[in-house]
Amino acid sequence: TIKLLSKTDERVAVIINNTDANFSHVRRFINHNNLINISILSVVQSKGLEFEKTFVFSNPMTLNEKYVSFTRALKELTIVNI
Repeated sequence: TIKLLSKTDERVAVIINNTDANFSHVRRFINHNNLINISILSVVQSKGLEFEKTFVFSNPMTLNEKYVSFTRALKELTIVNI
């Protein structure tokens, strides 16, 4: 289980594959872990942004997409493989 957010002012992102049209697994993940105040972004949308906590749904992503996604995290990166 993912740690609950301790501060609501933290910037938190959930990053998904650019072609992932099915958000249902992402919404279940968010609801199950009681995440609040987050941004759901594609890899392209996340480019150039940084977040204290980043959750990456890495399947299926190219190596380049993984690199871009993984480097958005400033403090904590969680890789989710569903």
